[in-house]
Amino acid sequence: MKENSPLKVLIIAPSWIGDAVLSHSLIQNIKINHPEIIIDVGANYWTSDIYRRMPEVSKIIELPTRHGKLDLLGMLKKAKEIKKLNYDQAYILPRSMKSALVPFFSRIKKRTGFLGEKRYGILNDIRSFDPMLLDQTIKRFNALAGDHPDGTINCFQPKLIANKYRGIEILESHGLNATKKFIALAPGAEYGKAKMWPIKHFKELSLLIEKKDFNVYVFGSAKEQLLSEKILQGLNDDRCFSFAGKTSLIDSIDVLSLAKSLVTNDSGLMHLGASVGVPVVAIYGSTSPEFTPPMTDRKSIHWLNIECSPCFKRECVFGHYECLNSIKPDAIINSLQNLMHS
Repeated sequence: MKENSPLKVLIIAPSWIGDAVLSHSLIQNIKINHPEIIIDVGANYWTSDIYRRMPEVSKIIELPTRHGKLDLLGMLKKAKEIKKLNYDQAYILPRSMKSALVPFFSRIKKRTGFLGEKRYGILNDIRSFDPMLLDQTIKRFNALAGDHPDGTINCFQPKLIANKYRGIEILESHGLNATKKFIALAPGAEYGKAKMWPIKHFKELSLLIEKKDFNVYVFGSAKEQLLSEKILQGLNDDRCFSFAGKTSLIDSIDVLSLAKSLVTNDSGLMHLGASVGVPVVAIYGSTSPEFTPPMTDRKSIHWLNIECSPCFKRECVFGHYECLNSIKPDAIINSLQNLMHS
C-alpha cells in the first residue's frame, strides 16, 4: 500500500449482465474488509450501468472488449490511460486471457485471478480454483477476496440502488398508471433456447395474472420484442405493456424495483430483479439453481432436475426441451400467490 494513501483497486468485470450483478458480492466483501479502499471497475459498455448502481464503486472505466473480438490496439490505448491512475491491485473476474490483458499492459503491480486460459505471467496473484468448493459463480468471485482461515467464503447478496421515483416517471412516460400493481415477465435468455420457458406458457401465465387483477409488463432487450408481442397478444391493452427494446438497462433497474414479483428464466434480469428486492419466481431448464441461484431470500425456484439436466447446453440435444415444457403455468401462478403473501 502506498504510504498515507488508501489502497486503490480495479475490478475487471464479467461481460454477462447476471455475472456483473453477482460481482457486487465481491465488491461488498472488499469494501467491508477495507473501508478506506477505492474501488473502480473496468466494464463493457453493456454492463457499465449496473456498476453505476453500486455505492461502493468510485469510478467506471469502459473497456474496449467485445464478445468474440480482440481489439489489441484499443486495449493498449486504454492501458496507457489506466496506468496513469496508479492502481495497487486488479481483480480479474473473467477467466479468459483477453480479460487480463489490460491490467497486464497497464503494469498494475498485483493482478489477482484464477489461472483460466493458462495466464502464467499475465497474472501474478493466482488463486486456487477448486470447482467442488467453489460450486457457485458468486463463491468464485468472492474467493478472489482472499483466503478465509475457517474455510468459509462470505457471499453477500447483491443490492443495487434503484430509484423508485424515477421508475414511476418512466412508467408515466409510457402512458402507464404507476399506481397499478404489476407482475414483471422476463422471457428471454441471452445464453440460448434451452434456458427459455416456452412462449405459450408465458402467454397462458399472462392471462392467469390478468384474472388476478395485476398488469403484465414484459422486460428484455430488442431481441425479445417479438416474444413479448406474442405473449401479450389477447390481453387487454390497458393491462399489459412491453418494455422490450424500449428501455435502457438502468431504466429497467428502476422500473423492475416497482414490480410485485418477477417471473423469469435463469437470466441477467433474474439477478437484476433479485438485487433490487423484487420477489423472484425463477424457471430453470438446462442450467442449475445450485450454480446460479437468484441471490435473495424471497424466491421460488422451478427446476425439474430430470435425468438429462442440467446439461448446460444452449439447445436441447434431444429436441424435446422437457425440462422446460413440463413446468406448467398453474404451478407458476401458485408460486406467485404464495410468494407475494409470504
